[in-house]
Formats: sequence, structure tokens, C-alpha cells
Amino acid sequence: MPMEEPYKTLYMTLRYNDFPLDQWRYYVKMHGNAILIGTPNHHWTVLDNVPGWHVTINGIQTNRFNDGFEEFLQHTWDATMHIVQAQQWFRMHAVRM
Repeated sequence: MPMEEPYKTLYMTLRYNDFPLDQWRYYVKMHGNAILIGTPNHHWTVLDNVPGWHVTINGIQTNRFNDGFEEFLQHTWDATMHIVQAQQWFRMHAVRM
């Protein structure tokens, strides 16, 4: 099954930059088929086979967004300081296929 956006661009960017698995770095964690953006308690969850992302707060999934990578970078409505810092890192290091 092909990877959906924004997962595909996020994943390619992380792999290109030798990002470790299952470790938080720059407020980003690659875990299985998910990329988490933020902190363990408040993050955006991006899944490989689902377009867009959803917000997870204290283990509870809340809002869902069906947007691509560019919208992901511009989204600020529920972005914490940590998510904004991760967005900035992706802006500077993005690998677009």
C-alpha cells in the first residue's frame, strides 16, 4: 500500500536525515507506522496509510485533518510550542519526492 501525505514526505525527510526509530528528537518520534510530532502527552499523529493527521492529547484522539505536507507545515490552530519547533525543523530539512 502506498504511503499517504503528509506521512510520505515526513518519512522521507526523517530517513534522509538518519533519524532514529523510537526516540524523540526535535519533538519528533518515528514509531512503527506512525510519526508523532510534539510531546508524549500532546502530539499530532501521522499514519502511513491514512491521509492527514490527528491530534492526540493524553492518549485520546481528538481533531482529524485530511491535509497534505504543505498544509501540515502551515497549520497552527492547535500547535503547541513543541509542534511549531518540529514544523520549523521540517521546513528547513524537507525532502520532497
